[in-house]
Amino acid sequence: MTPRFTVLIVKDRTTQNTLAVFIGAYVLSVIDRDYLRELGCSTTSGRLSCFIMTVIVLIVCAQA
Repeated sequence: MTPRFTVLIVKDRTTQNTLAVFIGAYVLSVIDRDYLRELGCSTTSGRLSCFIMTVIVLIVCAQA
């Protein structure tokens, strides 16, 4: 990252929120995928519930 880019991120609250939601959703999806696979829930309904929970987390984070 360049110094100018770092200053822009520190000052811009919208960018911080966007990056936080993106990183949080990515980490959640990776954890959910591995967790569901270990439980044997990697069926279509398990994947659908994971998708729905991810969308709910994104909506909640976007409201914050």
